[in-house]
Amino acid sequence: MLGAIRKTVIGGASLGLLAVGLATGPAPVHAATGDACVIAASPADVFNVEFGEDGAGHPGNPPQASNGSWVNSKGASVARYGLYYPATDPVPNHAVPRAEGLTTPGATSSIPMTPVQTGDHFKFAQGGNCVNNGARFSTGGNAIGYCGRSVGLGVGTVNGVTAIIRWESVGTQLIMLDPSARGSVNAQANPPGDPKGSCLSGTAITFLVDGALTDVRPAP
Repeated sequence: MLGAIRKTVIGGASLGLLAVGLATGPAPVHAATGDACVIAASPADVFNVEFGEDGAGHPGNPPQASNGSWVNSKGASVARYGLYYPATDPVPNHAVPRAEGLTTPGATSSIPMTPVQTGDHFKFAQGGNCVNNGARFSTGGNAIGYCGRSVGLGVGTVNGVTAIIRWESVGTQLIMLDPSARGSVNAQANPPGDPKGSCLSGTAITFLVDGALTDVRPAP
């Protein structure tokens, strides 16, 4: 069903939340015209679940600081943890290389898994409006990695129409890998003292995202 989508505008802003650090502005792959969804300084959220599903956070000395709270998959309100830079992750060898898929382990799917990546397992989520046409978008899914190097896989919708959000980040730019949502987004670095958190301390939970995405497949 998802493979049949054509010419669908996709708001992929929430993918930018992984690639934080040095970006200062948008660098979309495709021009922001036609079916593009343009996003500008749109907040995107991450929820670190590698050690944070039950509100524990990374072990270490000092332990990872929390930043607010969230409702986990069990319906409990727990402390919320963010993402680290690779060099400041207190448990650099905790994660074996792995990939993310939309199906249960061992099941087949026509949707490719993410590239293999190490780092924390986390969830991403975002909602907002495309600044070029006012269309409402939302995205969400699962990802693996760090600030500046991560992969993700989820679903995005614009005005109720669905496409696959599959991406890989290098530095601050996230490149979309699925034909139903091509383009790229960038995430702005959180300045020191920002309540959205810091990648240095593992408190980075929200990033402002810029860029543009579009479905580049031909209409049926």
